[in-house]
Order: sequence, then C-alpha cells, then structure tokens
Amino acid sequence: MKMRLEDWRNAAYRYLKENGPAPTNDILDKARTMKGRPFTSMGPSLASAAQLLRVDPRFKGTLQRITGASVNYEAMVWRVVDDE
Repeated sequence: MKMRLEDWRNAAYRYLKENGPAPTNDILDKARTMKGRPFTSMGPSLASAAQLLRVDPRFKGTLQRITGASVNYEAMVWRVVDDE
C-alpha cells in the first residue's frame, strides 16, 4: 500500500538523520525538498504530519514535556529508528 506524501516523509527522514530528534513542528518548518525549497502548498498540517510519521516504520515518536518561563506543554519528538 502506498502512503501519501512520500516526498515529505523522505524529506523528514533526511532532516532527522542530519539533525537528530526533533518535534513535529520543527520538522514541518525545516524539512526541505530535494531542491532545497520548503514544502508550502503540498506539505501536511501539524496533525497530518504526526499521523504520517506515526504509521511510517522508519520513525519513532516519544512524548516529551516542554517547560519554559511561561510555557508548559507536551510535544511529540520524533527520531529515526535505525539510530539506536
């Protein structure tokens, strides 16, 4: 079965291989096409991106608590499975 947005998932894989674990919103902001351009109209939303990464066996997500001066929330942080 072919999953949708294969180019975006491959870009996310390259980004995580080069930069290490990252939250979903960082992957959405910084993953690029093979030509170095950002995914604009063809990229997924934040919820769709999390679902795409969750079903792809190359990625593993863990829930981490982010705390700051006035911020306190949980974010899904993704990593590449073969980095273990």
